[in-house]
Amino acid sequence: MVATAAERRGVAVRRWLTWLATGLLLVAGTASAALVSELRHSEHNGNLRLVLESQIPLRYQLTQLAQPHRWVIDLSTAQLPPALQQQLVALADNSKLVTAVRVAARGDGWRLVLESAQPLALVAAQLPASEASGSRSVFDLSATAVANRTLAEVVGKRRRDIIVAIDAGHGGRDPGALGPYNIQEKQVTFAIAKQLAAIVDASPGFKSYLVRSGDEFIPLRQRSAAARAQRADLFISIHADAFTNPQAHGASVYALSVNGASSEAASFLAERENNADLIGGVDPLNIQQREESVANLLVDLSRDYTLRSSGEIGEQVLSELGSVARLHKKKVEKAAFIVLKSLDMPSLLIETGFISNPQEAKRLSDKRYQRRMAQAIFNGIYRYYLANPPPDSYLADPQALRVHIVQRGDTLSEIAARYNVSQSALRARNKLSSSAIKIGQKLLIPAAAGD
Repeated sequence: MVATAAERRGVAVRRWLTWLATGLLLVAGTASAALVSELRHSEHNGNLRLVLESQIPLRYQLTQLAQPHRWVIDLSTAQLPPALQQQLVALADNSKLVTAVRVAARGDGWRLVLESAQPLALVAAQLPASEASGSRSVFDLSATAVANRTLAEVVGKRRRDIIVAIDAGHGGRDPGALGPYNIQEKQVTFAIAKQLAAIVDASPGFKSYLVRSGDEFIPLRQRSAAARAQRADLFISIHADAFTNPQAHGASVYALSVNGASSEAASFLAERENNADLIGGVDPLNIQQREESVANLLVDLSRDYTLRSSGEIGEQVLSELGSVARLHKKKVEKAAFIVLKSLDMPSLLIETGFISNPQEAKRLSDKRYQRRMAQAIFNGIYRYYLANPPPDSYLADPQALRVHIVQRGDTLSEIAARYNVSQSALRARNKLSSSAIKIGQKLLIPAAAGD
């Protein structure tokens, strides 16, 4: 039978629609695939961090295998450019942990195999996209315990609290900025610092260190040095901003800038805060003479980790502060604060508000507002470390971070028996001087033998 012109046109239209639908499906499939746009890695102190950045979150599955020891990371619905494939394979060339890396296409994604001479622990986390970067999949590898040692022994000897060093800005003969109602910056910063320290210490897996414990003057560089002596994981310097315009308002978060300030306001603030030593009567350090040693330190692997981590923690803190206070800037600002110049420890300077603004000065002197501000700062810190716990911390091992909230009728002996731990271990882990406990108290449960 000979097809009519209308029938031929109908067949052609149906074919065209079929091709169009197929094309749209292919395009949709490609568009939904997560394109890995950047790969970063660093190895320091026996820990290897691998970061894969993409515009949409990566979906992955982790598998640990032996003979030989290796971790398999299966990325589903992902695109991995050839240049990044080569970069992954070359990762093993200078690594002390990974002996070989293999990359192969697998279905609609990719399989990464990281081989090692010894078993490695792997902690993975997904960080959301921000203004400065896309979604980040973070993989932290570290050497596990040696053979013939139980998990309980390892946890008991190796796990530690995350130490947050809290620096209350100014102090002693340096009052800092002066606001209306005779409010001094040093008083506000110390009040918020004490609130933050209390919140940190009440949170399982965290420990605070107050750089100044009273109204005392401490030179800027000694502040970060004191935090370093305590082996702090994070340095937080708390301040209250001031400006010539009393209408200026809002909280800000600052990280160290290596290449100059991110804005004129950041430059102005850094200059004001860096003059604190002059007010305190300390001879100014010749920063020019230190530039060579600082530049040499910058080539160290810790530089990239410290600066990047500072920015990422700052983003989390800024996000939380936005729920409590108006923000002066909606991104983490950068400036060359002397107190932040520690390239081996993530550091932030937090301006809690403008003490030169009468309304904000009144809020900053209110104890309830100070508590809310401190809680917001800690929430940001906690969110970051929950996704990026140091490998040897309690937070990195959920089993080591079991928490019991004391209920009416609970006794320490009953709680110890319930979790198969000794009372002495329970007291030691929670720094209890006796068996007395309170309703609502959070107790950190140590790992039990055989866990």
